[in-house]
Amino acid sequence: LIRYNKGGLREITHRQRGQGDATKAKLLSDPNFAKWISYSIDRQGFVDKVLEGNGIAATVQTPAATTVYPGTTWGEVDQENQGKYNPVSADPTKADEFKAKVLADMGVSSVDQLPALGLLTSEDPQNTKLVTPYVLSVLNNLGLKVTLNQQTGNQYWNTLLYPALGYDIAIAGWGPDYDDPYTYMQYWQSSSQDMGTTFNNKDYDALLQKANATTDLKARAALLVQAEALFSDIGTSTPLLHYKGEVAVQPWVKNMLTSSFGVSLNYIWVDIQK
Repeated sequence: LIRYNKGGLREITHRQRGQGDATKAKLLSDPNFAKWISYSIDRQGFVDKVLEGNGIAATVQTPAATTVYPGTTWGEVDQENQGKYNPVSADPTKADEFKAKVLADMGVSSVDQLPALGLLTSEDPQNTKLVTPYVLSVLNNLGLKVTLNQQTGNQYWNTLLYPALGYDIAIAGWGPDYDDPYTYMQYWQSSSQDMGTTFNNKDYDALLQKANATTDLKARAALLVQAEALFSDIGTSTPLLHYKGEVAVQPWVKNMLTSSFGVSLNYIWVDIQK
């Protein structure tokens, strides 16, 4: 049995501008609202108990195994942001602190007074091995009024992506195209429409542009760490988990290669020794 890090990210995309509803937009654009949800999520518990270890609790967008420059991974470079903005395990005390801030920001006294929200997903809400039923249960336990909108195939993408942007909160994700943190960061810059909605933050855009303009790889990594911190603090997505994979291989199949980006299993160098 070969186990490997697939890369990729499962996340809650949020802070869409309310689809014309000013009250909803105010709630979804509040970083305290995202943190209230984030600190209510038991990422490690979900990975351990539901996925039976077949995943990695994600507290930032970029998986730790991603290469930053030769011989160095993101987990080694970006230690300061791991768990700083999004916890590995639920923290009810911190969640309650952010809940109080949300109610104050919205000028209401109870969760019942917050607007109802829609949760868009392409997953089967009855499949407990997927994140949708868990996230829905967390939102319901917080007292939020949430309507599930399950769509599949092109219907889901046509609702999620620009120009429709037809959601309040969505279960979404990203598969890396190449082995570099930028593949996880670029789709939130203002010029991108890869995830439909963007971060639209000039400071974030400037950090990415500066990072890609430098040839000093360590300086570039430091700029990307700043970008990750900025997005983790006030960004438009809450990370949930990074993917892992496993495949059963006969002992006479040699040189099976795995990858954390692109195609997970590479058969080019496989040798059948039987």
